[in-house]
Amino acid sequence: MILTLTTITRKRYASGSRGTDGRWSATSSTSNIAGSEPQTLSAQELQMLPEGERNADSRVFFTTADVRTSSQHDGVEADHVSWDSGTTYYRVLQVEPHGLYDHNRVTVSRVREAG
Repeated sequence: MILTLTTITRKRYASGSRGTDGRWSATSSTSNIAGSEPQTLSAQELQMLPEGERNADSRVFFTTADVRTSSQHDGVEADHVSWDSGTTYYRVLQVEPHGLYDHNRVTVSRVREAG
């Protein structure tokens, strides 16, 4: 059971494709889900992330909502989530069942700004 819930914006991507410029393109839809207040990862948890994600701003939260990671096989980008009115988005890295209750532990990493 999640005791304190906050509203999290989830951006979900449809299957996409790579354009002639090499960039990935996919349409997205946005909805709100409920989850715990995201928290920073411990040093030990950071070490468990893939190498390219260890230096990023990573967080963890708990939710009963459907969230998904990327799938190269299906050509689907991971969900992106935000809890600060959509000004900063985080990409879903891991979704793991947690405890005896029907909720998941979701690990996310801040999306780097295009520059």
